[in-house]
Amino acid sequence: MSNKQNVFEQNKNMTKENRKFSGLSLFAVYFVIWLVAVLYFWIFMDPGDGIGYSLLVFYLALPLATFILSILIGKHDIWGGYKWFSAIYFGVMFMLAEYMTSSLGNMLAYQKINMPMFELFFIGAVISLIGLAIGTAIHVFQSKRNE
Repeated sequence: MSNKQNVFEQNKNMTKENRKFSGLSLFAVYFVIWLVAVLYFWIFMDPGDGIGYSLLVFYLALPLATFILSILIGKHDIWGGYKWFSAIYFGVMFMLAEYMTSSLGNMLAYQKINMPMFELFFIGAVISLIGLAIGTAIHVFQSKRNE
């Protein structure tokens, strides 16, 4: 009996480690998407492409990535109850994306310091919270169905 219990404990610990790793890998995926968006702004953008870039990145790519990754975090119950704090990460990164692109370009052009747009933090966090809620609902539904 103790051998079976040891195997069960090892599997339980491995599952926790896999969830921890997959959660960090999801954050890394978002960071890569974010980094590509910022680098694209500074390396490949022409001055007249600002509106198209803003529409593509701030209204499509980053919100969609935030939403999908938040659903995955909730669906796989990564970090248990602490998963809700991931909305802070997504909110900060969403706010920093604008600050490191359009706002920084404006600051460099006019030699003045702009404050970050803190309302963007709340937009990114709310998108994440909605995704987390949907993912958590999927997790709960699947758990009850498997019982």
